[in-house]
Amino acid sequence: MSYTPNASEAKFLTVERFKYSRLETQAVIEKLKAANFADLALLDQIEKEDLFLKIRARSYRRCKVQFLVAIPIIFLGLVFKDEFSVFYLTTAITTYFLISSFFGLQSNKISKLEKKYSTNSTQNY
Repeated sequence: MSYTPNASEAKFLTVERFKYSRLETQAVIEKLKAANFADLALLDQIEKEDLFLKIRARSYRRCKVQFLVAIPIIFLGLVFKDEFSVFYLTTAITTYFLISSFFGLQSNKISKLEKKYSTNSTQNY
């Protein structure tokens, strides 16, 4: 016999789950799996989406740090390029990191609500 979720559990099966913490969502998913919920594929899809969201949030943070570090290094490289020839190489490599970080930031954008959700925040919104 399959289990049908009540209204408070059903909201965790939609995008409305971003208003709650990831830990709460995970607890409801585990409860539904234990209760033999009929649509296990949906629960697996939600878990995969949450995992990809966590990966995207981590990639976004890394790209942001790389971007913010690359800007002053490029500036220093351009200022001291006549003094030391190694700064040409440093500027070229840092420019590559700046460009790749920029596209990483663009492709891994997530909303503020998704960002809070991916960091296991326990606040309700």
